[in-house]
Amino acid sequence: MNLEVKKEIFVLNKEFNKNQIIIRNYKTSDYQATLEILIQLHDLYDIGLKEAQWRPTSGLRLFKPNLKRITLIAEQKSTNEVIGMGMLGASKNALGQYIGYLENWAIKKEFIGNNVGKIL
Repeated sequence: MNLEVKKEIFVLNKEFNKNQIIIRNYKTSDYQATLEILIQLHDLYDIGLKEAQWRPTSGLRLFKPNLKRITLIAEQKSTNEVIGMGMLGASKNALGQYIGYLENWAIKKEFIGNNVGKIL
């Protein structure tokens, strides 16, 4: 394993494979980990994050008119650590069928470069 510096943090190069990551629904116990990911993303890209608006139940949002959205969590299987998050959305098409899509995946910065994004 190599140790290298990326954006002023030390990253341990350990590539993941799909059997080492679990994708599951958000739980309120994931709040702190997801807030950390959003803060890291905001620091890099100014996504307009308002910390006061991201509450423990924010990731549980499921329904809006004609739109269903669920926050998904990427978790390291061996440690149960939250390493990423994203959205599963579904909207109705003209035939009234729901069409699903994955979007807005973000990975904790210490896991960037370890194949996690490719797996997701």
